[in-house]
Amino acid sequence: MLGHLRASIPRLSQSALHRCLVRHGISRRPKGEADEPERRRFAETDVGFVHIDSCQLRSAEGRAHLFLAARAGSRS
Repeated sequence: MLGHLRASIPRLSQSALHRCLVRHGISRRPKGEADEPERRRFAETDVGFVHIDSCQLRSAEGRAHLFLAARAGSRS
Protein backbone atom coordinates (compact mmCIF):
# COMPACT_ATOMS: atom_id res chain seq x y z
CA MET A 1 0.00 0.00 0.00
CA LEU A 2 2.84 2.35 0.88
CA GLY A 3 4.47 1.84 -2.52
CA HIS A 4 1.29 2.75 -4.36
CA LEU A 5 0.55 5.81 -2.25
CA ARG A 6 4.07 7.22 -2.53
CA ALA A 7 3.43 7.97 -6.21
CA SER A 8 0.82 10.57 -5.20
CA ILE A 9 2.16 11.45 -1.70
CA PRO A 10 5.99 11.44 -2.00
CA ARG A 11 6.73 12.40 1.64
CA LEU A 12 4.53 9.64 3.12
CA SER A 13 6.38 7.50 5.65
CA GLN A 14 5.58 3.99 6.80
CA SER A 15 4.84 5.18 10.35
CA ALA A 16 2.54 7.96 9.13
CA LEU A 17 0.59 5.48 7.02
CA HIS A 18 0.30 3.11 10.00
CA ARG A 19 -0.95 5.92 12.28
CA CYS A 20 -3.58 6.83 9.69
CA LEU A 21 -4.77 3.22 9.43
CA VAL A 22 -4.94 2.91 13.24
CA ARG A 23 -6.86 6.18 13.51
CA HIS A 24 -9.50 4.87 11.09
CA GLY A 25 -9.61 1.42 12.70
CA ILE A 26 -8.38 -0.53 9.68
CA SER A 27 -4.84 -1.41 10.72
CA ARG A 28 -5.69 -5.08 11.43
CA ARG A 29 -7.53 -7.85 9.64
CA PRO A 30 -11.12 -8.40 10.70
CA LYS A 31 -11.58 -11.14 13.29
CA GLY A 32 -12.39 -14.52 11.85
CA GLU A 33 -9.98 -14.36 8.92
CA ALA A 34 -7.23 -16.98 9.02
CA ASP A 35 -3.86 -15.65 10.15
CA GLU A 36 -1.92 -18.11 8.03
CA PRO A 37 -2.82 -19.53 4.63
CA GLU A 38 -3.75 -23.17 4.41
CA ARG A 39 -0.66 -25.31 3.95
CA ARG A 40 -0.60 -27.99 1.29
CA ARG A 41 1.94 -30.53 0.10
CA PHE A 42 3.89 -29.87 -3.07
CA ALA A 43 2.72 -31.74 -6.15
CA GLU A 44 4.95 -34.65 -7.15
CA THR A 45 6.38 -34.37 -10.66
CA ASP A 46 8.64 -36.48 -12.87
CA VAL A 47 11.67 -34.48 -11.74
CA GLY A 48 10.77 -34.75 -8.06
CA PHE A 49 9.36 -31.85 -6.11
CA VAL A 50 9.63 -28.34 -7.52
CA HIS A 51 9.12 -25.27 -5.35
CA ILE A 52 8.77 -21.89 -7.08
CA ASP A 53 8.93 -18.49 -5.34
CA SER A 54 8.69 -15.03 -6.82
CA CYS A 55 9.22 -11.53 -5.47
CA GLN A 56 9.49 -7.99 -6.75
CA LEU A 57 12.74 -6.04 -6.33
CA ARG A 58 12.89 -2.26 -6.46
CA SER A 59 15.96 -0.27 -7.40
CA ALA A 60 16.80 3.19 -8.70
CA GLU A 61 16.41 1.88 -12.26
CA GLY A 62 12.90 0.51 -11.62
CA ARG A 63 11.30 -2.76 -10.65
CA ALA A 64 12.38 -6.28 -11.48
CA HIS A 65 10.82 -9.65 -10.78
CA LEU A 66 12.89 -12.44 -9.23
CA PHE A 67 11.83 -16.05 -9.72
CA LEU A 68 13.42 -18.93 -7.83
CA ALA A 69 12.82 -22.61 -8.51
CA ALA A 70 14.22 -25.30 -6.20
CA ARG A 71 14.14 -28.97 -7.10
CA ALA A 72 14.31 -31.88 -4.67
CA GLY A 73 15.22 -35.39 -5.84
CA SER A 74 12.56 -37.62 -7.30
CA ARG A 75 11.02 -40.38 -5.25
CA SER A 76 11.81 -43.93 -6.27
